[in-house]
Amino acid sequence: MPITADLLVRAETGTGKTLGFLLPTIDQLLQKQTAEDYRKGRACKALIISPTRELALQIAEEANRLCARLPLRVSCFVGGENRRNNVRDIQSHRMDVLVATPGRLEDLLESETMLQEQVKGLQVLILDEADTLLEMGFRDSLTRIIEHLPDSRRTMLFSATLSQEVKSVVRLAFRNEHKLIDTIGHDKKPHVPERIRQNYLMASSEQHPMLLRRLLARHGQKVDHPGKVIVFFPTTKATMLYADLFRAAGFRDIFEIHSKRDQKQRQRVADRFREAQGPAILFTSDVSARGVDYPGVTLVVQMGASAGSDQYVHRCGRTGRAGQEGRAIGIYAPFERNFVESSLADLGLTYDPELEARLATTELRRERLAELNFEQAKEDLDPMVIEEMFTAYLGFYAGRASELSIRNKQMIVEEGGQLTKGFGLAEPPSLSRSFLERLGFGDKPMRRDSSRDFRGNRFERRGSSSFGGGFSRDGGRSRSFDGSANNRRDDRSRSFSGRFDRDGGRSRSFSGRFDRDGGRAHSDDAPRRPAPRGFRDFN
Repeated sequence: MPITADLLVRAETGTGKTLGFLLPTIDQLLQKQTAEDYRKGRACKALIISPTRELALQIAEEANRLCARLPLRVSCFVGGENRRNNVRDIQSHRMDVLVATPGRLEDLLESETMLQEQVKGLQVLILDEADTLLEMGFRDSLTRIIEHLPDSRRTMLFSATLSQEVKSVVRLAFRNEHKLIDTIGHDKKPHVPERIRQNYLMASSEQHPMLLRRLLARHGQKVDHPGKVIVFFPTTKATMLYADLFRAAGFRDIFEIHSKRDQKQRQRVADRFREAQGPAILFTSDVSARGVDYPGVTLVVQMGASAGSDQYVHRCGRTGRAGQEGRAIGIYAPFERNFVESSLADLGLTYDPELEARLATTELRRERLAELNFEQAKEDLDPMVIEEMFTAYLGFYAGRASELSIRNKQMIVEEGGQLTKGFGLAEPPSLSRSFLERLGFGDKPMRRDSSRDFRGNRFERRGSSSFGGGFSRDGGRSRSFDGSANNRRDDRSRSFSGRFDRDGGRSRSFSGRFDRDGGRAHSDDAPRRPAPRGFRDFN
């Protein structure tokens, strides 16, 4: 399988393209390996550039399997790992195949003259997920990296799309005439493979936590190997809050990946989820949406809109891998209807009234008891964390109102408030005029005559089932998010007109004490959360 020309390959996610470029690359290296190479063996023969650390590690692992009994050595340079180990690798070991992320590779190329010498013998350059590399802002890094590489190399570029940006990288990276291999079709946009069944539900945001609970519980009760589940959320705060709730409600094998985790923590959790047996559940933001392969995922759930139709496709692509069948279900709020019907309808997504009807009822006594426990678990959530999720929710949708075809932005505020009630707050948080204006809402502040107050470091709660389980609602007093409060017991309420912070507020343990951990021990070794520093931006 010699590489006789530069290749531009358009391929869907989950179609085996990693093996598609590793096999011919390894074959070429073996064919051109000489006795002199065995003695010296210091040149970097093949370079694979990946947009994310997780994907790079996955490619390196696959390459190591293929090279296990061959005279080829695989190295992997990614951000988040000790740079000195990379330098030691460059200075002390042969490096036939190098897998790297752009940032770390550029840094090492600019500072390590030995690596500059090693890449002069490069035979093959592979740019994987080229469209993602560009979306993540790596064009300048790629330009500087390619300046160090010999013109005599062969180049393979893989992408799910052939946008003008991708074509500009073709002109940058290719030194010879290239061939196009399009496995999708000239006029065909990226799509969800037919082997993945897609459905969506439309319900008030207040119902979303309970809908997800029922969906996951019933998926886990399947007799014939239910498989793993990945649940995508629009923000980091939502990912963290849902994970806390489901752990408190007794769900086992809950894993959590988002931008609050550093690279090592995310990789550790990803490895544990990948190795898990049975119906493990991964709650994640879009850091897990592209490229990374988790074997055994039979269901993908999307809680709300993705950043666009392409991202929706990549999320769905986490299931149905390697020719297996998969299921993708979206749970949306009413204001997202235009996005679903205009942007996702052509992708094969259909409304499933039967599934919605099944999830709207609970017949078994065991399920009713489990749902009672789920409602009681909401009492253990920190109200501040719920409110931080609310502000992140508003920030996400306000910033994407146009691309998501949201015509009435006030509905974002209303549905976000309903979601806080779904997590157990008696009333949605009140919002000041200045806060709404900063988000681009021209509406008047939303205020409530009767909402919540601090009581023993918590706001007053309600105990209602999302589908009307007969739980009672408490009355009480509240404070608003502009710092005002009606009959508040103390002055610990805070204004949402301050700075926005990525870390969010301090989380309360399930025993009632305030601590920095956020509650019970996490099944995925979640790190302790830092104390609040105000709010600076949205996650």
